[in-house]
Amino acid sequence: DESLGVEIAMAPGGSSWGTLRRPDSLLRAAHRLVNEAGCSALALVAQFPDDEDPAMLAAYRAGAGVDAVGGAEAIISHLVTMELGVPCAHAPSLEPLDVDESVSPRACAEELGYTFLPCVLANLHRAPRIVRGLKKGQENDDGRLQQHGTLLASHVDAVVVPLSACGGSAVLSFASRPDVLLVVVEENETLMGATPEVLGLDKAGCQLRRVRSYMEAVGLLAAHRAGILPDALTSQMPPMRRLL
Repeated sequence: DESLGVEIAMAPGGSSWGTLRRPDSLLRAAHRLVNEAGCSALALVAQFPDDEDPAMLAAYRAGAGVDAVGGAEAIISHLVTMELGVPCAHAPSLEPLDVDESVSPRACAEELGYTFLPCVLANLHRAPRIVRGLKKGQENDDGRLQQHGTLLASHVDAVVVPLSACGGSAVLSFASRPDVLLVVVEENETLMGATPEVLGLDKAGCQLRRVRSYMEAVGLLAAHRAGILPDALTSQMPPMRRLL
């Protein structure tokens, strides 16, 4: 009913962030969709400023820079999910860009549109419902929760993240568990400096593995799921040791 007043900015560490001058306008619209229309997931499109730095935009489209609007987008979707308890994803509404023949084939659908909405719609319909209000200890109630196919944090035993982007709260939480396999991917380069070594995750307790690509990560996850020691698939298999 009113403009959200989106403003975007860059943090000293290189990440993007942003603010909303009218978050109440966003939440009023979201409340109507959930409480009156019965929506179980929300795809949002908000008008964003069109004064993005040209050099930053060119670097991002070439895969070598930061998404300047990504931080503000995260604030929008996280705010709605926290307030209403439904999955939410956001796509910005921007002025159309000139066609760039060098764009990655994986981004063609986004480049042809005005809102970057295809990637949101392609996956949001598969987003899980969010369970709220669990009391302490209730997460171990396997009978009721597993009957409804509920996925809890305690069910997660493997996490895959870019090598230099390990600073999120979820990753830090999982990294403290000895039963979790934390796979960091070198090929997915970012401008962040949150590596496992910087954050001390190599001593946090998890099973830390570094791989070159996501294809290699998939193989590691397959071995992990099958109960195969990853080193057994390489030439670095540890030697036999006499125990007695």
